[in-house]
Amino acid sequence: MSLDVKKITLVIYFLAFGILPLKAQDSLLNQKNKRLNTLIYTSTIGYTAAMSGLSLAWYADNWRGEFHFFDDSQEWLQIDKIGHAYTTFHLTQAFAKALRWANIPPKKANLHALWISTAAMTSIEILDGFSERYGASWSDWGANAGGAFLYWGQMALWNEVRLVPKFSFFPTPFAEQRPELLGKNISQQWLKDYNGQTYWLSVDIDKFLPEKKFPRWLNVAVGYSAEQMIFAQYKQNTAVGLQPTRYYHLSLDWDLGAFKTKRGWLKAILYIGNLIKLPAPTLRISERGDLDFFMWYF
Repeated sequence: MSLDVKKITLVIYFLAFGILPLKAQDSLLNQKNKRLNTLIYTSTIGYTAAMSGLSLAWYADNWRGEFHFFDDSQEWLQIDKIGHAYTTFHLTQAFAKALRWANIPPKKANLHALWISTAAMTSIEILDGFSERYGASWSDWGANAGGAFLYWGQMALWNEVRLVPKFSFFPTPFAEQRPELLGKNISQQWLKDYNGQTYWLSVDIDKFLPEKKFPRWLNVAVGYSAEQMIFAQYKQNTAVGLQPTRYYHLSLDWDLGAFKTKRGWLKAILYIGNLIKLPAPTLRISERGDLDFFMWYF
């Protein structure tokens, strides 16, 4: 198959993948809902454009043409798996908010957001499965599903989010050793350099306690990170003198969602800002028992 035909095939596939399920949802929920129609068509166009662009830019040079699986569950000390869960959680939350904006009842909105976000992330796994460089990963799919269910489960149990996945990053010297893999500059490294990534679960303490017993804007967060990795596999890193190490964190966190405003632009800033773990005093312990304290850890 020539590359041009391959590109056309991928574009058609994602047009079908994006439009048909969402159009079916339109029929299922409410054909007369103008907000829902707007949401369906705009999200379909955005999804199709994003996925088609990704398939052509990322996979065009390593297309295998034969679907296969690859077990990467032991790579990067599982930092990438937590990243999958983080992404799918917030994708599910965003879809749920959008569906509620479209006047879909909350329980239906949450349930449909669950399968839409999981399906969207599964499409990336399908592309990986046809890629010679990668391969479909059951552990990636499981992490995606876990992130989606973390949101849906909280809404089903408490009708609110009390456990919020967050992300932070700082540059590391390890990226300089393999810039083609870990990023050549900060705009690439925040996504590619797993050594600098920390994933958090921010616990909204005040929602577990009686009213006014704990500041609404203050959370407690637990985090996970790893360092000394320039290769995916543990043995590859030790072979070049590195010692891949897991770290566990305990920190304060600022809950930007506690600040209420009627201004749309400020709501958007607070919502996006709450995806990130802001600097705060932090205790860090390594898997070997080494304890460090940071006055401001990011």
